[in-house]
Amino acid sequence: MLTTPQIDAAMAQLEALAPLLSAEISTIPVPAQTPLPPRARAYKEALMTMRVLVEKLRVARIFCSSHPESHARCTNCDDA
Repeated sequence: MLTTPQIDAAMAQLEALAPLLSAEISTIPVPAQTPLPPRARAYKEALMTMRVLVEKLRVARIFCSSHPESHARCTNCDDA
């Protein structure tokens, strides 16, 4: 079963990676009014995806932390 610490760890890893990707994007010279080169575009898309994923993980964390343990058990098990 997914736990709050697992979600927190995933969010922390993504949040730690975000500034590294931002730094990579900023080091790639791009003349004004030109599209980003493929590498910079890939980094930017990854960064944008990570930002969305972190927000989705925050919502999942709320549900995970508010989920009572009694519901985590199998209702068909004899030892429940």
